[in-house]
Parts: sequence; structure tokens; C-alpha cells
Amino acid sequence: MYRLASKIGLESLKRLAFDAIRAGLCGQNILRELTSSLTAKYPEILAMQLDVLHSNFASTFVEDGLPSLAKQISRGELLQGEQIILGICQRVRRDYYLAPEEPVSCEVEARTYTTPPPRMGVKKGNTRTFK
Repeated sequence: MYRLASKIGLESLKRLAFDAIRAGLCGQNILRELTSSLTAKYPEILAMQLDVLHSNFASTFVEDGLPSLAKQISRGELLQGEQIILGICQRVRRDYYLAPEEPVSCEVEARTYTTPPPRMGVKKGNTRTFK
């Protein structure tokens, strides 16, 4: 119904279909629905399903099914695989890192380290500088 409503541009029917899809989602079926062709085609469906996944993340059904989802994504079997990973990461970041932080500089100052005691051909007191 959602596809038809989108195709013919009936926003009221599209909204009803969207709400019906949402009402039918739970921890038991969210991973299956997340991998559907409907989800791949409609970003708004994907976003809604990611919210449902996020709210059911502690479900044993989700926990048991995540390895299979990860395999499908890693094998490139899902057109929406990248968006699923990014969507999960965004929701976790939103939950655990509420305020945006200043980016941490990746520049590391040069340090001199002394190698461990002589072993197997390493000269005593040998030092190296790492940058």
C-alpha cells in the first residue's frame, strides 16, 4: 500500500500505510523488515525502522539476529546496509554523547622510547623516535 500511495502521490494514504507498517513492528520482526526491499527504497521507512530497532535493541530476538544482519551487510547483500550501520551509530551517539564535542586532534608529538633490554640481536641502549 505504501508503494502504491507513493507512486500515485496520495499523501494521506501514504501516511496511513506508514502508520500501519509502524504498528506492525516489534522486536520479533524488526530485523527481517529492516532487510526488505521496501526499506531499501524509502529512506523514511528506513529511519522509522531504525528507531524501532533502537528501542528494541535489548530484545533477545534482536540480539540473536544481529550477527546474521552483520553478515548480510558485510557480504553486500543489502542495498541499505551502509545506512543501517550509520543509523545505528547515529542513534547510539545521540544517546551516549548528547552534547557535540570538539573534535580531538590526531596530531601526536614526537616521543623517544627506549627499546626493551637486549634480546636476540637488539643492541643495548638502542633508541627510536616515533612520530
